[in-house]
Amino acid sequence: MKDKYAYPTISNLGPRPGMELRDWFAGQALVGWLADGTASNAYHAAREAYAFADAMMEIRNEEKN
Repeated sequence: MKDKYAYPTISNLGPRPGMELRDWFAGQALVGWLADGTASNAYHAAREAYAFADAMMEIRNEEKN
C-alpha cells in the first residue's frame, strides 16, 4: 500500500495514506505542460497529464517485477 501513495503521514488520528501516486504524477506532468505555454484546453491538458501518469505508473510497476 505504501507504494501507491505520495506523502503518507502519521498523525494523532492515525495513518493517512496521502495523495495517490498517480494523481501526483499527473499534477507534475500538468505543471510541466502548463509551464511551456502550449496547453490551450484544460480538459485536454488534464487528460494528457493522466495519460503521462498512467505511463509512469506502468513503467514503475514493470521495473518492480
